Parts: sequence; structure tokens; C-alpha cells
Amino acid sequence: MMTGGPMSNPGLSKAKEAAAAVNGVVAKPAFAAEHLPTDGSKGPTDFNDLHQLSGLEAVSACIEEAITEDIPCQQIDEPAPESDVWVGSVVAGAENQASIPKPQTDESYPVIWLKDAKPHCSQAALIRGLIKPKSMVVIYGESNSGKTFFALDLNFHMATGVPWRGREVESGLVVYVAAEGSQSVENRVVAFRDELFSEYGTAPFVILPKPVDLLRAGADTDYVIRMIRQLESDCGEKCVFVVGDTLNRLMAGGNENSSEDMGALVSNADRIREEIGCTFAFIHHSGKDGAKGARAAYYP
Repeated sequence: MMTGGPMSNPGLSKAKEAAAAVNGVVAKPAFAAEHLPTDGSKGPTDFNDLHQLSGLEAVSACIEEAITEDIPCQQIDEPAPESDVWVGSVVAGAENQASIPKPQTDESYPVIWLKDAKPHCSQAALIRGLIKPKSMVVIYGESNSGKTFFALDLNFHMATGVPWRGREVESGLVVYVAAEGSQSVENRVVAFRDELFSEYGTAPFVILPKPVDLLRAGADTDYVIRMIRQLESDCGEKCVFVVGDTLNRLMAGGNENSSEDMGALVSNADRIREEIGCTFAFIHHSGKDGAKGARAAYYP
């Protein structure tokens, strides 16, 4: 929004309101000294005047300065007593900035128009016919039903690139967050490695033997992302699969039956999935009635 003129100008007031509403800026026309009157008469006031007096380059420079000048929010400069010409700058009021979210850019929320939509049938599966890349997965079942063994079986085939039960797999780094029973998980991993995958001892499979907090905003989510990126650098492989075992231990202190807590957990897992570009899988328990699926108020 661009304006200029006396402080009583209603256009200026509306410009200030609009800037505050969107946390934006109002660019100011900056006139050369020779264009400002010295006899008390009314001088140039807006960008149209600036265009006529100094050309489009001067207008462009003012707008560019307003956009790139990252300064704290402030009020309109008061006019000098001897002149009613407004030459101050306006940005969104500081009193409003804390409560007004910064508008998202187009890049944050990309859209696909109908005419631009295209099929993605050629996208490679993580496990053909079973798991897609960059998806969210829940592996659930009753206690002692073999959930961890099943997940490790999938993981070893992904890490080694060996087809899983006749299905082609996309190979890459697998990170297993053993938030529950880490020593038990390590024992099973050793058994898989030594008995079934002995020739793949250097496959990119990693155990994180500790709980992580994916419930609270900013708790361990950034740490997990940084750790995975470092692991990718260390082994030279892209991470394709992250396992959280179990869902309950990734939200310690949270309530599985609370849609708010479950939503926060899934949101943080989504951040890992999106920033790393991998599939994220929760290992979870079924409810009292296994036929009704996994327990909790909400799951992906």
C-alpha cells in the first residue's frame, strides 16, 4: 500500500490500518529538497507527484527501500510544524504485530490447478504394493504379537535392498527409534544380522536407543532431524524410513485419548517426514477390542 499527504488524509489512515492488518508496510514518497516548497504552500504529497517530478526510478527506489528495510514497527512520523506535507514512513503498528500471524508465502502453500494436475503412476514404491515413499504408517497389534519383529523384517530389507517377500524395495538409511526396550530391540537386530543378513553387516541401519519427545513443540523434533541429516552424511545414503517404537513412548506425559495430544504428535512426525523426505512409521498397541484397530483418539 502506498500513500502520502497530510496526516488528516483518510487514505493515509486506511493505509495504516491495512498495513497493520497484514503486518505489512506503507512505502513513503521521498522528494528531493528542490521539489519541496519553502513559502508555506502545499507541495507534492504522493507517488503520482513523485513520478511526475522524478520518474519511475524514484518510485521504484522508495518501494524497494520499504520492502527491504527490516526495522521494528513504528508509528507515522509527525509532520513538521511549518508544513502539512507528510514525509514519514508507515509500517504495521508494533502493538498489533504480536497478535497478527505473518502471512504465509505462496511457496508455503503451493496449489495445483486442474489444468496442471498430472499423474504420478511412475513413482517408485518403498515396498512395492505395500508402502509408498514419504508416507505415514502405523504398525499395530496386541502385546507380544510380533510387531517389532515384523517392523525389523521390513527395515532390514529396506536397508539392504533385498526384496521383501517377493516385493521390490527402495533401499536407503533406516533409523529405528527404540524408545521402549532398547536392549531387547538390539538383541533382535543382532539375531537378524547374524542369522539372516550376515553378508550385509555394513547396511545403513541405525538404532537410537532412547526415548524422544515428539509431543511438545520443539522438544526433540529438531534434534531428530539434525541427527538423521548427520547420519545421511556419515553413511552416504538417503534416509527412507524412520520407526518410532512405540507411539506411547514418543509422547511421554501425553494422553493417547486426547485428539490435541495425538494431533501434536502426528504433526511433529510429519515435520520429520517432510523435512527428511522419508516414511515415518509408528509401532503401536491395539485397543481392548483388537477388531476396532489401534487404540487412541486419532492416528494417521
